[in-house]
Amino acid sequence: MKTKLFVVSVLVVLLLSVAAIPAAAQGKYAVLVNGTASIGNPKFISGYVGPAQLNDMKISPGFGGEVRFGQNGRATFGLGYQSWRASSSLRDAAAQCSACLRTDKARANEVTGTLYINLVKRGPVRPFVGGGGGVAMVKNDDTLKWDSGRTELKSSSAVVPTIKALGGVNIFPTKHVILSLGGGYINGLAATFGAGFTF
Repeated sequence: MKTKLFVVSVLVVLLLSVAAIPAAAQGKYAVLVNGTASIGNPKFISGYVGPAQLNDMKISPGFGGEVRFGQNGRATFGLGYQSWRASSSLRDAAAQCSACLRTDKARANEVTGTLYINLVKRGPVRPFVGGGGGVAMVKNDDTLKWDSGRTELKSSSAVVPTIKALGGVNIFPTKHVILSLGGGYINGLAATFGAGFTF
């Protein structure tokens, strides 16, 4: 929550400090470092853990990067990568033992392509809508630890499809700096944030 408030505060200060930016294009290409904060559990992770573990699952924000082509046009294509982590730990009395500690650690590496439609092509603030999809390489380690000390590890992996549909705004505080905020369906309800440069 503190991180989100900090990001919002920085964006407000930047917006207030920007009087005008020349109408010249900021650049055809953009490179961003970005992240995704899920509201709930991403679908590609929730399909690979049990319901009890899912309720206890702690999801870390996904972080990665994106390269965008045609950033100054009406349509922009983005190729992105993000890494996700999730974990849960709880007592499990139904795992063929009287009392076990069950730990799930899920990891996902996601590659996506996104088509953005820029509703405004000029100015410091440019709203957009977009959609796309890709694949996530998911691995889950399920560990059972008995009170006696015995430990059992089960691992599974899969490649699953992912989809996204979002809207947001690109902000250009200077000619070659881009800030991107968005939200929508990104394997589940989520908010996105990114910062980078254009050239």
